[in-house]
Amino acid sequence: MNREQTLLHCLQGMIQFEDRFDVVKPQHAAWICERLAWHKLLPLAASLNDPGKPKCKKVQDVFDHALIQNIIRERNYERQVRAVFSILRQADIEFIPYKGPFWGNQLYPDYCWKHIGD
Repeated sequence: MNREQTLLHCLQGMIQFEDRFDVVKPQHAAWICERLAWHKLLPLAASLNDPGKPKCKKVQDVFDHALIQNIIRERNYERQVRAVFSILRQADIEFIPYKGPFWGNQLYPDYCWKHIGD
């Protein structure tokens, strides 16, 4: 497969929540990862990473970096929201969170599993 066909194959897998990035050749990896980043699909692709499907080093490194960035962003966001909620509670202002870290804490075994894409 050429790089365009490989990207299409991987994107079709993403639609089905499948990791197909094991077929990416090293010479196509930078180009494919760049397209994923341009279209803001890199975090999703990285989250679908199946360790049972070894990838070329470039793809694995980019996926690992995207996951680390997401964890840092999530933790920072969580701290900010907790600070705001604390202020609201101290002022006796009732509120109900509809999204964000408090839903993530209830829905996921580990908050870092939740991706923030806003």
